[in-house]
Amino acid sequence: MNFKQLEAFYWLAKLGSYQKVAKQINLTQPAVSIRVGSLESELSAPLLQRDQPGIVLTERGHEVAEFASEFMQLYERMQKSLVRRERGAFVIGIIEPILYSWGQEFARQVRKAYPNVEFRVTGNAAMRNLVAEQAVDLVFATATVSSDPVPQSFAMRAVMGWVASTKLEIDDSEPLDAQALARLPLIFYPRDASQAAPRLEAVAEVRALDHLEDTASALSTAAQMVYRGFGVAPLVLTPFTRAIAEGDVRPLNTSVPLPLMEIRCYYMNAPRRRMARDIYAIAEEVAQDWCEKHPTYATFLPA
Repeated sequence: MNFKQLEAFYWLAKLGSYQKVAKQINLTQPAVSIRVGSLESELSAPLLQRDQPGIVLTERGHEVAEFASEFMQLYERMQKSLVRRERGAFVIGIIEPILYSWGQEFARQVRKAYPNVEFRVTGNAAMRNLVAEQAVDLVFATATVSSDPVPQSFAMRAVMGWVASTKLEIDDSEPLDAQALARLPLIFYPRDASQAAPRLEAVAEVRALDHLEDTASALSTAAQMVYRGFGVAPLVLTPFTRAIAEGDVRPLNTSVPLPLMEIRCYYMNAPRRRMARDIYAIAEEVAQDWCEKHPTYATFLPA
């Protein structure tokens, strides 16, 4: 059994036509048929029901098609990884709360030491996909990316709060409870978004009540909506450090607490561990410095 046989059968199961497969992998139709037939011979089992019109897989054919699909996905990830290696780029993944805190200084120092570095700034769901595809070498994110952080990783615990523009006249001289929050215009992530998961329990009481709700698919979008006075949002406070200092945005006084957002290093590419360790050390120093200068917004936990 070889890659060419599995490739031909994978595309045949997917496209359902010898003609389409031939066009997809740049072969003649007889060549595709030969590869599929040789795969059947090696497995000593028919993969196609040839007494049926069209392309119909046998039970064994469906089983082999699943394995072929996994193999092709692995092959695609390998190709992407090798192409990136040929370019020589070292790719660092960070989530948005880092971008708004120590991320800019981190990028400046890293690029000074290693000019050939790329950054990917995404949400946790997209970051999880990048890790699965081995499209990144070093990742700083939350536990929604992986349940296993890099051993002995430092952490940043970022403060979250119910934030609003000072353009909105909200009386919070007494702590706002869930009922009071529900009477305000609210901004949430979509209910099925991965960003909502870590604090879903904390906001469930408010979200279950009758309320006016806008949604934002990214932290940057939600932050802009808050800044422009669309409503109140339960968000990490790092995007608002300047706006809070200048009096444009403020965290509300509420009795509905939000958990801290814990950010750690969740992935380090083993083949490039030496460079990854050097860059990790820069991240650790920069993150600690930022947290010490902004104790209201985050706490640094050493490894």
